[in-house]
Amino acid sequence: MNSKVKSIEIATEWWVDRITNPTREFFTSKKKNDSITTAGNIAFILAQEESEKLSKKQIEKFHKNLSEYIQEELQDNGICKLETKLYPTNTLNKAALSAGIEEDLFPWETTMTITNEQVEVLNVIGGRKRLHPIKVKR
Repeated sequence: MNSKVKSIEIATEWWVDRITNPTREFFTSKKKNDSITTAGNIAFILAQEESEKLSKKQIEKFHKNLSEYIQEELQDNGICKLETKLYPTNTLNKAALSAGIEEDLFPWETTMTITNEQVEVLNVIGGRKRLHPIKVKR
């Protein structure tokens, strides 16, 4: 498997995992009693409930379409950025809508940068930046 194919697969699997297994850390800040944490806890609970309703067909369609969209962007630009604010934007939103996946399943304030060599995830929530670099092994 070449590095471009590997980076696409890593990126796609990461997003599939986020929507099928939501984690609190991508919705809340470290502060105990701030408004972001309160809203994030509610969003996290809703994401958990919505993730249980996803069908295998929806997940497969999202995976397939997102892979294709990432490949197109890498081919055209050499880089692909997938982002969420409170909801997914651009390419990520297009893949979600094409599979009938609810926008509220996606983690907040997350940016994934994909190249042929690396997949990097930055999550900024409640003033906290977490970088999750993933090296693509050739």
